Amino acid sequence: MPELQAIAFDLDDTLYPEQAYVLSGFQAVSVWAETHLGIQAHEGYAELGQLFAEGVRGNVFDLWM
Repeated sequence: MPELQAIAFDLDDTLYPEQAYVLSGFQAVSVWAETHLGIQAHEGYAELGQLFAEGVRGNVFDLWM
């Protein structure tokens, strides 16, 4: 295995905006929840987005459910 040459970090949304990344995940989860749990996708997405806007991190899905 080659020796480690570099480590890259994405700090302060420099490479990819955190919000866009998180919201795209929420969109996918909302579609899944509609199919499997009967939760309207647009409602789930709005609720997840609101939790994110309120600063919830780490346990957003636990709080949502």
